[in-house]
Amino acid sequence: MIDERLSKLPECCFTLEATSPRVQSYFRKFGFEIMNRSRLGAGQVDEHGDEKANGSGVEVCYMIKRSVEGTDLWEK
Repeated sequence: MIDERLSKLPECCFTLEATSPRVQSYFRKFGFEIMNRSRLGAGQVDEHGDEKANGSGVEVCYMIKRSVEGTDLWEK
């Protein structure tokens, strides 16, 4: 069920806390590209002002899914 939903997603961008190679590989098969990884400590916020870490901090990776034409979400 999750596989079906991921394959039908339009262009999008989100963060993912589980950054193991196995998890990244899972998302790549549905067209997601891992943009970068960041370590955020307690109380840190991302560029949108959203808090992205608990008390011990968390590692996140930013992912983007491109359209079939290969255009980038940020170019729109």
